[in-house]
Parts: sequence; C-alpha cells; structure tokens
Amino acid sequence: HLEMRSVSSPALRKKKNPKEISKLLGTWKYVSAIYDGKPMDVGRNETITLTGDSWTFRRDGKIVSTSTWDID
Repeated sequence: HLEMRSVSSPALRKKKNPKEISKLLGTWKYVSAIYDGKPMDVGRNETITLTGDSWTFRRDGKIVSTSTWDID
C-alpha cells in the first residue's frame, strides 16, 4: 500500500536562504492536505519528519513511507 504525499512551501523556493529552509526541518503534524487541488482526509495521528535530505511519513508512530527530497 503506497501513499503519495508532497511537501510544498514558499520557503523551499528561496534556494539561497538556508535559514528559511532550516525552519521547516523537524516533525510536523498534518492538519490538512490538498492533492491535485482537492482536500484529502488526514488522520489525527499523522506526522512528517523533514531532515536536510529526507522525509518520513508516520501514522500512529509507524513508518508508512520515506524518501529523499531536494530543492528544485
């Protein structure tokens, strides 16, 4: 069972400003999500952890998916 999740933020587009990017690193709780312009249902216990080059999505503390990311 695969899930597709994306992380987007205007701060990520500021490539030359590492301070802005560093503000996004850490663990975040989902409060809402939009995919393909439509709202998605999110669970109460879903988080995403962003590091300098990877992300991990968890539901109820269990890893659902993980991958790397880069600023393009």
